[in-house]
Amino acid sequence: MPRRKMPPPRISPTEPNAIKFERFVFDLIPQAAGALVVEIDPAEGFAPLKDAPGRGDNTPEAVQQAMIARHRRWLRGAGVELSDDVVVEISPFWALEPGDVAARVRPGLRLEGPSYLVD
Repeated sequence: MPRRKMPPPRISPTEPNAIKFERFVFDLIPQAAGALVVEIDPAEGFAPLKDAPGRGDNTPEAVQQAMIARHRRWLRGAGVELSDDVVVEISPFWALEPGDVAARVRPGLRLEGPSYLVD
């Protein structure tokens, strides 16, 4: 009969014994030769990804929805017609900011289904 492998014994440390591989910008400011603070509208440039799918507010799904909403705003600002349920993503090779979108879309463009704008 094969010998059953036993799990290793559980170890409960009495003091911290691990390193967390996560850094925030304010953790690094003291190490910078010079620091610059930039203020942005979070809806236009911040979507934290900290949680596993389906577990909290900072999930991959939430980040994707924030990106889709941003791209809808850019397209609407350029005169494109689309409804709130149309999934649209813009490749950074196609446009990096709203002005790039305005320069690329044709007047009267209407998006009715999922769209990925890429070169």
